[in-house]
Amino acid sequence: MRLATAPPQHLSNHEVLAHFLALKSENDTLRSRVLTRSARAAAEAQKRYPLEDDDPDLDVDFGEESVEEDVAVRREVSEQLVWVQDQVIHYLCSEYNSTARQTDEGVARLADELQDHDLTKGEVLQICNLAPTLPVELYCIVEEVDSRFHPNPEARLDAIVNQVQSTLLQSIPPQLERFTTSATPSQQDQLEDVEPSSRGVRATQGIGEVQEFVHEAMWGAAREEGVGQEDVDAD
Repeated sequence: MRLATAPPQHLSNHEVLAHFLALKSENDTLRSRVLTRSARAAAEAQKRYPLEDDDPDLDVDFGEESVEEDVAVRREVSEQLVWVQDQVIHYLCSEYNSTARQTDEGVARLADELQDHDLTKGEVLQICNLAPTLPVELYCIVEEVDSRFHPNPEARLDAIVNQVQSTLLQSIPPQLERFTTSATPSQQDQLEDVEPSSRGVRATQGIGEVQEFVHEAMWGAAREEGVGQEDVDAD
């Protein structure tokens, strides 16, 4: 037996959302084909063995059976998987999460631009996932900000925030609006109880967003290679 010691490969929240949206589309198609097959079978049974109160002139045409329907019936639809997929999509499309306002090009450009700040791979991933729009939020993501961004950490933080904001859409795309959820009244009350000075740090936690944990080699920025640094060392 071989044990894998390589760190796990991580996906951005935007990639996860794209995957689950594709999965939902596939499951919706499967469910539609299964329902069509069941309705056709029920109509044929009713035609063969009509009841007294059935309308003899009622004839619903469901079309011919297809190979796709046979495949859908065999595969079935996992209700547990559908529940998980819906929960993930609604979480990533919530109003307090910026994932729904990200694009493929925007995430790729942000990850590329963040390499100029000597960030670790874990920090780059968390910035892409959380999309902080306030400099104070970066203190929860980047380790030892003041020492690493010396002598002018404020300017570096502002630059990162501007890069993040430039990659976000102004509003959620129409095709994702039906998945959008907002904070509940109790969660909103918790957010309003936070002091204004610390609201930027705790805003996402105050309305139910979980913390991001990313595996880093030997743990910590001091011991992890920066983005692209491993390629230089290999040369």
